[in-house]
Amino acid sequence: MPMPQPMPMPMPQPMPMPMPQ
Repeated sequence: MPMPQPMPMPMPQPMPMPMPQ
């Protein structure tokens, strides 16, 4: 039985830039 492949990590979501006041 082959070794199970690790689940790929999801792409990190970019942090939303705060709107300049």
